[in-house]
Amino acid sequence: MPTIVIRIPRRNRKSKGRRVLSMAALACLVAIGGTFLVLLGDGGFMAVMKMRSRATQLQYQINAERRANEAMLQEIRALKTDPGAIEKLAREELNMVKPDETIYFLPSGPRLQADDSARADGGRDPGSPTAPFRPKRH
Repeated sequence: MPTIVIRIPRRNRKSKGRRVLSMAALACLVAIGGTFLVLLGDGGFMAVMKMRSRATQLQYQINAERRANEAMLQEIRALKTDPGAIEKLAREELNMVKPDETIYFLPSGPRLQADDSARADGGRDPGSPTAPFRPKRH
């Protein structure tokens, strides 16, 4: 029986070097792309950091709302049990007064200038908002 020899061509060293270089370049591109996905992707590091920041912000808001709710519950309890609290609320919110009291409304605007206060009536015009409020009697 004759011997069969199969020749396998040898690759030259330049071809092997190119293959290694192209594989290394491909590996670098995959690594860079993976890094960008991990950092900037939908579930990436930046997205996680934004979600943590938002969660912290919402937790502060929840705590503030709980404190406000507790304050309102205390006010409700006081209004149900304390007549003084009811009177205080009526005076502040509804401007209610007792029959022998007088209300004075003070302006929230700028103060009087020095030359106006030198007038004989103290710088007050009877129709000005600085004059005391006197309800009309019928």
